[in-house]
Amino acid sequence: MTKLTNTFGISMRNFKRFPELPDAQELMEFGVNAEKLGYDSLWVWDHILLGVDPHFPVIDSLSVLTAVAARTEKINLGTGILVLPFRNPVLLAKQISSMDLISGGRLIMGMASG
Repeated sequence: MTKLTNTFGISMRNFKRFPELPDAQELMEFGVNAEKLGYDSLWVWDHILLGVDPHFPVIDSLSVLTAVAARTEKINLGTGILVLPFRNPVLLAKQISSMDLISGGRLIMGMASG
């Protein structure tokens, strides 16, 4: 995984306010454009769901970052912050190791216990 030092990143809004839904193609284009503009890193929120009313539909952070990784070459890709207790540890290890491999080592994992 990538080590973060002296970088300039941008957050990608992988959620919308209901009744809107996040647009996967738009998010991938955002990532490609962030790389073209020279950003060092791209960050997404990680929420299984936002328990507010109205709710906020969220595209899975690792899925959208993997899609961006397949379309970019050098921008680092990070989660801010992945909540560990909501995920199966074996499946998460498989997901992040696969994503890190697909991205060529550009994954930055921000993690928390809750």
